[in-house]
Amino acid sequence: MSVDDGVTIYLALVLPEIYRTLAIERCWTAERYEHWLADALITQLLDDPPRSHQVLRGAPS
Repeated sequence: MSVDDGVTIYLALVLPEIYRTLAIERCWTAERYEHWLADALITQLLDDPPRSHQVLRGAPS
């Protein structure tokens, strides 16, 4: 992935509109949004995401 593509994906995921939709309109907790965002960023931006991010989210290892 190019740096430009990475920046584009990052910017799309951290848009205030995304937070508003999930946290305010869909009533996600801040913790749920944070975990979703972390997982999405790791999954989308890293070629080979470490399994350790699943442990941080509380998912089974």
